[in-house]
Amino acid sequence: MEENKTFELCDNCGQETEINGEVGGYCSTCGKFLKPCSMCNMDEVNCNECKMKVPKKFVFILIENGMWDYEQTNNCTVFDSFEKAREQYIEQIKLAKEDMLNFADEKDIDFEENKDDAENLEFSIYEIGDYTKNHCDISVKKLEIL
Repeated sequence: MEENKTFELCDNCGQETEINGEVGGYCSTCGKFLKPCSMCNMDEVNCNECKMKVPKKFVFILIENGMWDYEQTNNCTVFDSFEKAREQYIEQIKLAKEDMLNFADEKDIDFEENKDDAENLEFSIYEIGDYTKNHCDISVKKLEIL
């Protein structure tokens, strides 16, 4: 079965791009989502009532904020998939636990983790009684991009 193709002119950059005539596609120059408008009979349709939805795109932001013996650390990494972000999140937790043992005894360390939301993760490890001196907060946040 051959895929239904059409060419659409991007109203953002003016580039003509071949896309799928049933589901649309992305401009090869600027990345804007293009609907297959040329497949419609303009004498019979009202574009304001178009049922085709623009698919949402997301990125996943891994944020690490820490304080190690009052020395602050901040890191932010962007991933295109939750799986990649989660892998790095797990690795960052492992490193934070190892690092914390360089600053406090195991009995003086506590942590909290929230995994209630499947695509938003939060972890915090800290020295009991002295959070401001030694702690590390790691999170993954899902963010829609336009």
